[in-house]
Amino acid sequence: MASVATRNQDAITRMKARALERIDSRCQLLDVQAACELLGITQQKLIKEASAGKLLAYTHTDGCRKFYPSFQFAENKPKAVVALLIKSLNVTPTDIEAMNFLLQHLVGKMDYSDPGELSNEVPRFDLLDDAVALEIIKRDYVNALIPGQ
Repeated sequence: MASVATRNQDAITRMKARALERIDSRCQLLDVQAACELLGITQQKLIKEASAGKLLAYTHTDGCRKFYPSFQFAENKPKAVVALLIKSLNVTPTDIEAMNFLLQHLVGKMDYSDPGELSNEVPRFDLLDDAVALEIIKRDYVNALIPGQ
């Protein structure tokens, strides 16, 4: 029988693998090559942009493979709102866990309806260009970091 520590590590590994599957099912993820082709830049430039907090990157549990959600691009360029979001939330772009958590938050759905209206659940990333929704997204992200929320 495996120790508690070993079972916990196994559970965390499975949870992280499911997180990538969940994200991939909710948005299109581009590998490094596809992102470079879309943006017309080199792999080194892509890594530099992600490390500078200008792009969202999901890092696979193996720590080697990165994926870039396509929702952050428009007209073959990164959307400026992504860099502003990363900066305003004080997410360290090189902190793999923090970036992965932010991306998981953005692919989640939120109800963007007024009281009394029918539910209007949409992925948060679809609302990044809406200033009011962006403030709600940021508030909910901060609240999700508080234990017990």
